[in-house]
Amino acid sequence: MRPQIISYSLFIAIFISNTAHSATGKVDEAAGKTAFKIDPLTALQSSILATSETAMTATELDLLQHARRGKMEHWSMARAALVISGVTDEDEQKPYLAKIAEIAKESKEATADAHTQLAKAKALGKYLIENPLKAGYEAGSYKLPALLDTGHFNCVSSAILYSIMASKCDLEVRAVTKSGHVFLRALDFDIEPTNGHVYSIGDRNDRLLAQEKGEKPTGAYATFPYRETGQLGLLSTLYQDEGGVYRRDKNYEAAITWYLKAACFDPKDPSTLQNLRTTLQNWSKDCKKNHQDAKAAKVDEFAKSMLRDPSVLNKWKSL
Repeated sequence: MRPQIISYSLFIAIFISNTAHSATGKVDEAAGKTAFKIDPLTALQSSILATSETAMTATELDLLQHARRGKMEHWSMARAALVISGVTDEDEQKPYLAKIAEIAKESKEATADAHTQLAKAKALGKYLIENPLKAGYEAGSYKLPALLDTGHFNCVSSAILYSIMASKCDLEVRAVTKSGHVFLRALDFDIEPTNGHVYSIGDRNDRLLAQEKGEKPTGAYATFPYRETGQLGLLSTLYQDEGGVYRRDKNYEAAITWYLKAACFDPKDPSTLQNLRTTLQNWSKDCKKNHQDAKAAKVDEFAKSMLRDPSVLNKWKSL
């Protein structure tokens, strides 16, 4: 079965029919609390982003609509991660969901004798790192299907898998993001899914500073070392990583599209905002360099219509 691709005009029709209140209702109120003038899902409708690579399926559109409302009642984290990773077809999802179910069964068995949250966290981390994650760390392996296919992972994919399994084992975790890294928190301790270890929250600052190897955080995290978020924020990092791939290839339309999708999940994430601003500025600059002044003007106008402050990169306190 092939995923249903929504044409640009059909995408707009479906979107408007489902979100007609967005111009004056709660969506604008939510957007007013962020750096966005308009809802990120509305911004995705812009014709300046319309290419064959930015078309989305009806399934992904449904996911984004649920995410931007913060109500994922019809979406499991596992299925959402698969769709974000590009597996939108239900038949293609089935073997991955079956594998996740098997890992969940084994995770429950591995934590069955653990009677505290700390003991469960340690037992779950040990099981995951020795089994589904046994192939080891690989920097670019951020997609959940790649993890399930190969056993290779990075901080994003391992944190997503750990979060899925934690919910099956009655272990409540939250995601914590910092510059270039994601980890988890439960009660008064931190969990590093990349190695399965658990750390006291009292040691967090020293541990994170040690990871910086003496260098101070820059960019989005220049004014604070880390940021706590929920499952939506964790899922948004998948879109951020994919956006980074497109940005490095100077595929600006696709990069901005993926960053806006990330913003549907977590519109207050400072990394997403910085990446959007930087990508828009680089796109405009390249257009001017190539004597495409009219295109550059459209990019600048798009940025102004979407962001409250499209020019300043580091005003994170306003978030």
